[in-house]
Amino acid sequence: MLLVAIAAAIPGGLAAGRLIERFGPLRVLRTALLVAMIGIGLAVVAGVADQPELVWAVGPLGGAAIAAIWSADRVLMARLSPPRYFGEFYGLYATVGRFATILGPFMWGLVADILDFGQNAAPTGEPVSNIRAPLLRRDGPRPP
Repeated sequence: MLLVAIAAAIPGGLAAGRLIERFGPLRVLRTALLVAMIGIGLAVVAGVADQPELVWAVGPLGGAAIAAIWSADRVLMARLSPPRYFGEFYGLYATVGRFATILGPFMWGLVADILDFGQNAAPTGEPVSNIRAPLLRRDGPRPP
């Protein structure tokens, strides 16, 4: 499954690059996040409904979506960062990414095992967080 997702990420990243040039990084990033949320939702459905063959459709979808997210977020970061603080912004970006690498599995374990909600409940937190996030955002500069 991992190999299939990685294989889908390669053309997904290349396609995302073209889409970023045409539509801009913010639009591509939002669309890729939506596709990723749909993929996570389908993965939850596959687990709950005991449909393992659905996972073979979700893997490539997730791989392509993650590649698009990783492509678009870096371009968006470059456009939003003041040139004088470029290194500092990317350093913070990398630090937050490393923190998420540690916090993500911890939260999975907390939700699935310690709170005893089960493994199918843990992935539902990401789409809920993404739906809630626009309500928390503050108005700021728009990327070009």
